[in-house]
Amino acid sequence: MGLVLLQCAHCGAPLDVRDAVTIVKCGYCGYKTERARFVTIAEKTPETFAPPKVWRPPAHVPASSDADLPYKKKLSFGGVLFIVAMVALGPSIVAFALLHDSGTFSPKVDVLAGKSIDGTPAALAVTFGGGRVSDTSLYIKLDHPEIDQIYFTWEKRAPSHPYNIGFIVRQGKMVPSAVCARLAETLGVFGDKYWNLGGASVSCDPSGTLSAHVSVPKDAARDDHGRWKKRVDTLYRVVIDALLGAKPSVTNDELRRVLGAGYAVSDLARVDIEVEVDVAAAMLQKALNGAVNTDDGQRFTIQLAGTPLPQVSLSWTNSKGGKLSSGTFYSADQKTLGAGQAKVAACLTKTLGTPEIHETDHLKKTVYYSFARQIHLYDAYVSVQTTNNATWKAFINGLDGCTL
Repeated sequence: MGLVLLQCAHCGAPLDVRDAVTIVKCGYCGYKTERARFVTIAEKTPETFAPPKVWRPPAHVPASSDADLPYKKKLSFGGVLFIVAMVALGPSIVAFALLHDSGTFSPKVDVLAGKSIDGTPAALAVTFGGGRVSDTSLYIKLDHPEIDQIYFTWEKRAPSHPYNIGFIVRQGKMVPSAVCARLAETLGVFGDKYWNLGGASVSCDPSGTLSAHVSVPKDAARDDHGRWKKRVDTLYRVVIDALLGAKPSVTNDELRRVLGAGYAVSDLARVDIEVEVDVAAAMLQKALNGAVNTDDGQRFTIQLAGTPLPQVSLSWTNSKGGKLSSGTFYSADQKTLGAGQAKVAACLTKTLGTPEIHETDHLKKTVYYSFARQIHLYDAYVSVQTTNNATWKAFINGLDGCTL
């Protein structure tokens, strides 16, 4: 198992870490967080280096530069290496040391608004006026009471656009809860401090997490023709607006067209579930414009607003003449509707008729409702097993306007 050289996001010390480790703890300041938040200095570190006895944080990092930090112990994932020894690693590491020390550059958060984030780490550093740069990351210190830094990360196979955006919270501070509330309001659904739709995600936890991520297609067969970049750009604007408390700059049309989010339940009435799999993608693109293709034209995800069942997955059978095999509507946290299950059942009864009620756990009083033996309402989701447009539209009409 190889070792990589990272830089501590809090005190700036270089960390010699095993490449399989996902959570890193600094041997000097004790800062512990996800590996993605650390800058990669070198993909391979020499085994001959030893950590210094003390480390003095430089001026540009969050940790105080007023005192030396003693090295506590050699960690199981590798020690911390002395930065002067980076010279032995070659010119690229020397360049890193020079490029990453941007002095006291600390813009206010509003500087981040309205900026294009297309480009390499070095190009974005120019766009924002500074920052600490490596081949696959950019860190910028911020003048903000709770947020210390914003960082961007790049995939090596897609070096011209970041795929991940995150924030490092000041030690002892929290992400303002109002930020998470604004994100939930804009995106429509924010179950369990996390929003996710077709490879795009936003995490907002007041205890210390604020980030946005979009998966980059791994091969040509799954290439989305650059749509992932537009999704990153859109989520960046959503997060910055929430952080600033500004009026959302992302329109409802962009939420739907780019992210596949924010649809009204009534919009689903335009979906023709009787079509075959060969034309399902084209039909959904015309009907909803932004439905997220999550499985090469066979499965699609959509997110609704103003409903207790906002997460929608539609799947077609991948065979000649294949029809809709399943439609699933999940609760916001994909866990349980609780007492809301009976309320949803009452809404659907108005358009689908009286359901059969099946007991699944007598002691826990758990049941599911079956409408016309084609639509089943469980504790946390609804399963639609029909390819009949009339039944489909009756279901949509019942769900439309249904609230808990």
